[in-house]
Amino acid sequence: MVIYYFEDGNIKKFLYDIFSEYMSHDSYFVVKAIQKFFKSNFFKTFKFSDLTFWMDNGPHFKTKELFCTFSKLADGDKTQAEWNFFGEYHGKNPCDPRFSQISSMYKTHVNNQKNFRIQSTAQLVEAIKFQQQQLDQRRLNLINDKIKKKKLILPKPPIPSDQVELIIPTSPVTKPILVISQLKGIFYSFKITKDNKISSSIFTGEDTCRIWEKKYKNIQSPIINED
Repeated sequence: MVIYYFEDGNIKKFLYDIFSEYMSHDSYFVVKAIQKFFKSNFFKTFKFSDLTFWMDNGPHFKTKELFCTFSKLADGDKTQAEWNFFGEYHGKNPCDPRFSQISSMYKTHVNNQKNFRIQSTAQLVEAIKFQQQQLDQRRLNLINDKIKKKKLILPKPPIPSDQVELIIPTSPVTKPILVISQLKGIFYSFKITKDNKISSSIFTGEDTCRIWEKKYKNIQSPIINED
């Protein structure tokens, strides 16, 4: 995950890297990943009241199960939630460079014979965490060197990050979903309205095209049909 947030009037960035042995690319994984992030020290520290999600248009993102998770964020508290989808063929998003960087750090670890052999997800997390710390320290050393030399243009500071393992149990027998129709239509932007309903628009910031009431139900797992 790549998180952008406001602090002291500035836009800042945080990297939350999730590693898991759960290999199914489905909404259940996405839900568990989001829940893991909500329990992180970073999220608890800032106590965000406005959440905006951006995702690819993949089938595991645009589901009633994930919509249920998003819509429940505003149930019983003051959290405002909005979720958006990149259009088809949109090119790279902020997560893609991070994937490449993690791949590079992994290769750096395994190509060094002095490093331990990665045999589990926990060891992978440990290896990437160490490589990230090394990268951050090199950036800090470079910045300090530029300051000593009184350079006017300084390198970018390290981006705060965290690397975690996500252990997911077997998919449950039933799953909560949002009762919503025509989900896979032409809408790319959704948000919770002031009267606690779900509104949709074709693109972010445009006029509302359709509004749904919040209704939930449990269905048998796995989800076979998402209309």
